[in-house]
Amino acid sequence: MGMIKIIASDLDGTLLNNGELSENNYKAVKQLQENGIEFVMASGRNITEIKLVDFRDIVCPKVLINGGVVIDEDYNVISATYMSYEEMATILGYINKYKVGAIFYGTEKRFGVNVSIMADSFKADGDVFGSNFFNDLKEIKSLDEIDVDICKAEVMDGVRFDMLKKMGDKILTTKKFGVTSSYPNNIEVTPLNVDKFRGLKSIMDKYGYKDDEVAIFGDSDNDFELFENVTESYAMGNANDRIKSHAKYVIESCEDDGFYLQVMKILHSK
Repeated sequence: MGMIKIIASDLDGTLLNNGELSENNYKAVKQLQENGIEFVMASGRNITEIKLVDFRDIVCPKVLINGGVVIDEDYNVISATYMSYEEMATILGYINKYKVGAIFYGTEKRFGVNVSIMADSFKADGDVFGSNFFNDLKEIKSLDEIDVDICKAEVMDGVRFDMLKKMGDKILTTKKFGVTSSYPNNIEVTPLNVDKFRGLKSIMDKYGYKDDEVAIFGDSDNDFELFENVTESYAMGNANDRIKSHAKYVIESCEDDGFYLQVMKILHSK
């Protein structure tokens, strides 16, 4: 293992268990920072969703919306990639064709299409996201109601997983978008050449970190480009098989504080 100077971690299912930061994982991040190792959050969430989590006094750069927006520790934008109106209209066409619900993500706002379809499907699946998940959505009937730049469309259904995969494959055939997923119940659509690794690279370039000085932690498909491009990689025990197969190490699950346990090993090897 080389000298690690920067660690990037996915949030949900990696650093956060059921949306909460455990005491051990909090300690792990603080000890990284106290030992001079840069810590970066890498998430599909936007700024508003990030602020809903109690990270206590953790301050760090963030790769958000799967790399669509990258911010420094003071929430200044380092880089951002937005969808054109035509790209959004194309995605909306697929949403209506497949009669599914979706969310368009701005850096701080979310706009919902067919929200009742989404909400009903998640109730059928045990309401896995909880009733608060839809609270901040502004439901729209037309793209003209969106008043901010959009980075990502998240298409969601709590039941029709096969339909989501079929829809994602169809969108990929246009060769105009990146399509990934963080759970079986969603697909996440971004402009081409947007992913967490490219977002992380903009932070590395800004602060002068080299490729062999980075380690990453993750669990799902929207972390794939990180695992494809970073050698020092750790897949959680709860990660899907694709991520595990591309990881250098498979560690304990998020529920068992795998992040904390591995960070302690990294620090003790310095």
